[in-house]
Amino acid sequence: MTSSELGTTVELLRSALESTPDAVVFANLPGGAEASTVSGLEPAPADLHTEANGLRCGSVVLFKADDLDGHQYLCQEVEGGSDEWLSFGRIETDPLMPNRATGAVWWFPDTGTEWWMSEQFATLAPDPTRFFLDYVAGPGYSEIAPLAHDRWYGFLGSVGLAPRTPSNSSTTFNG
Repeated sequence: MTSSELGTTVELLRSALESTPDAVVFANLPGGAEASTVSGLEPAPADLHTEANGLRCGSVVLFKADDLDGHQYLCQEVEGGSDEWLSFGRIETDPLMPNRATGAVWWFPDTGTEWWMSEQFATLAPDPTRFFLDYVAGPGYSEIAPLAHDRWYGFLGSVGLAPRTPSNSSTTFNG
């Protein structure tokens, strides 16, 4: 994980989104948060919020740094609550939660049931930056999001960050 890799990837995506006429329909990569806004966050999510504060990329939403407090009620459904977990985003309606001690991002894999009833809660990435690089801005997106009509994955393919055909599908995307 490198901050320069994160910054370079965010800038590549922003630039490509600016030249995509209807990008607002499927993505928004706002500027980074001020240092004072992220000063109370754990280091891992703070790095990501410094580059893009409150992003929306296809099925993934990461909350703004100053809105995080309003989403911590989601942690009540997980053992350890908000003392151990930080609700910092979602995939569709399922929360993404870095562990406060390790920084590892956990999720509720799709099991066909609502997340709060799921028996599966698993590590997805070692930290929020790696989550962004591998799953939001990389080929791992096809593993976490429903792709039937997902324009973000097609966009990733068009900028060379993901294959045009995801490994778990025979669908070819025309971004």
